[in-house]
Amino acid sequence: MEARVGSGRGAVTGSDSAGVFLLPSSCRKAFFSPWVARPVPADPISRIRPAPDHRPAPERAARSRRIRIASGKGEWAVKVVLFCGGLGMRLREYSENVPKPMVPIGYRPILWHLMKYYAYYGHKDFILALGYKADTIKNYFVNYDECVSNDFVLNGTGKPTLLASDIHDWKITFVDTGIHSNIGQRLRAVRRHVEGEEMFFANYSDGLTDLPLDTLMDFHRRHGKIATFQCVRPAQSFHTVTVRPDGRVTDICDLSLSGVNINGGFFAFRREIFDYIRDGEELVQAPFKRLIDAGQLMAYPYDGFWTSMDTFKDKQRLDDLNARGDAPWAIWRRKEIEEKVLAA
Repeated sequence: MEARVGSGRGAVTGSDSAGVFLLPSSCRKAFFSPWVARPVPADPISRIRPAPDHRPAPERAARSRRIRIASGKGEWAVKVVLFCGGLGMRLREYSENVPKPMVPIGYRPILWHLMKYYAYYGHKDFILALGYKADTIKNYFVNYDECVSNDFVLNGTGKPTLLASDIHDWKITFVDTGIHSNIGQRLRAVRRHVEGEEMFFANYSDGLTDLPLDTLMDFHRRHGKIATFQCVRPAQSFHTVTVRPDGRVTDICDLSLSGVNINGGFFAFRREIFDYIRDGEELVQAPFKRLIDAGQLMAYPYDGFWTSMDTFKDKQRLDDLNARGDAPWAIWRRKEIEEKVLAA
């Protein structure tokens, strides 16, 4: 069913003589299985870490603005596939009646925050791969209330006059991809909606970041490979343990300081990605292994703000940041404040 409205993260490493093991991860979308030991170099991604940009800040900002302006005109804009079908089992303590992408942060669901992030960079053509409680997501946007997050004037007629708008220039395609489908199946199910596209973005829809999206796009276009994903340090409060074959512990380290990198869930794909996904396969398992073997998978390391919303504790943290006005991912708010100041 389709309608339109217009206007993995865990990883474990180890070796035969000594292993580094990640105690049970809360990140179910693992790039590698959380129980498989694999050798890891001291810095597994150092060879592809982008060189720092030493240009003066004004020059960097000007370039970023040029790209965003180009995106707004459609010159650079690409489609965005958002996976919205998961059950969100670890958030059941919050509510069994709300699909995970619709769990609110402040007045709006995390899905809205993510869409605003992409729209800020000019990418406003969204494809929602729906599953669990798809009707909730459809009804939210069909009955979208702009007044919740925008200034408006209420006159004598009782009809509000908006002073700003969120989604008037967004295009949203809603596609039911099955309640029990995995990410790979959901991506295959929306294939016809990205046919003919040179590249497109995709996202798990349960994480937020302040990653400058134009830099990820530049990186993906420049290296010419089929797939790129944001690579981040884990934010979970776990520890890695180094263990000898006889069971003796030789080291224990906070996960965030362990050197382990995880899949942040922000993807850029070329259309050839579909050639690597077979029916029923999870995206980051067999398909990514084929991409690795073909030298077609790249990671974009990012050390800035990133977090996933996997538990109620994660939701509380995001709510607190949002309530304090200290939400790093809400980069669009800076522009809105500037516009209000200029209009005053």
